[in-house]
Amino acid sequence: MAQAKEDIILQQYERLQEAMDQDTAKLRAEISGSPCAMTCYDCCRNTATLLIGEVEALDIKRGLAGLPTKVREYIRQKAERTASKLEQLGYQRQDPSQIST
Repeated sequence: MAQAKEDIILQQYERLQEAMDQDTAKLRAEISGSPCAMTCYDCCRNTATLLIGEVEALDIKRGLAGLPTKVREYIRQKAERTASKLEQLGYQRQDPSQIST
């Protein structure tokens, strides 16, 4: 993907994130809290198995690129440990190029 096209896509993605944040804040204000049950933290705790799209991956990649090398390496090592644990639970790694969109 060309750099200019990536920049445009990420700008649109950031606007979408801002709109979702505003809608979420409005919903929380209307219901005085979170829409999730008090005992439910599944999404919050198990983000390692959530699928992400190409634009989210690009956003993460750019964010990681801006971090100091030591921090990036720590994050990579932690991700590897998490991936290994998930594989032990039966999840399989996917080659990103093999995921259909």
